[in-house]
Amino acid sequence: MDVKITGVKETAGHFKKVGDRMQGKAGDPLRQAVHRGLLRVERATKGRLTGGNPLHVRTGRLRASILVDTKRIGKTVRGEVGTDVFYGKVHEFGLKGMKKRPFLGPSFKENVKLIRQDIARTLKVINGK
Repeated sequence: MDVKITGVKETAGHFKKVGDRMQGKAGDPLRQAVHRGLLRVERATKGRLTGGNPLHVRTGRLRASILVDTKRIGKTVRGEVGTDVFYGKVHEFGLKGMKKRPFLGPSFKENVKLIRQDIARTLKVINGK
């Protein structure tokens, strides 16, 4: 059996780029805290979309599309949990003649206290208190 590995330089370059992106995340405790909190919301939301089939799930596309994104912009850390599936907004807020079936809002409300506590602990560590 012969094994030939090609594209080593390209692969190494790819891993270096990934490592560079991850380094920014790993070195930012506040961003990590926000990200952890939003992952809680993501898990709760996906669980809400799984149990009891309240949104009449057919394909799982909405559940799979729920993602977390965190960014640092200057001194601000911004995080989002959401979906780009158009009918997610319809379920969350309803339409005329269609009752709302929120899934993101309740998940956030369930976790907001824990998120705030984690961020507060992180800020204390950052500030040396």
